[in-house]
Amino acid sequence: MKKMDEMDRNIRMRSESWGYRVAMLFLWIWLMYSLYKSKVYGTKIEIFPWMLLSISSFVQLVSEIVMKLKMVAGDKEYKEDRNSRILFEVIVGAALLIFLIIYGGAFLLATAV
Repeated sequence: MKKMDEMDRNIRMRSESWGYRVAMLFLWIWLMYSLYKSKVYGTKIEIFPWMLLSISSFVQLVSEIVMKLKMVAGDKEYKEDRNSRILFEVIVGAALLIFLIIYGGAFLLATAV
């Protein structure tokens, strides 16, 4: 297997980006269809697309934060702005995770009965 050069890495990164966007779009459409069915026909909401959408967005947020931290680890120029931005992103990510746990738990309790 040959080592990828910069052009190959760029092509792979762009194709993965498009694949991720399409997957997120279809999960969003599936979620909206599930919500539509639950409102119109009175069926139960499917939690699976919502969980996949939430978890994948959370993983993307965390991995982006970690990569940014590693990239500017030694720079004094980005230190002040970076700390406030990281704090904001961690708070938003934690709030989303707590919401996911509460909503998922409530859904599981509601469907267990």
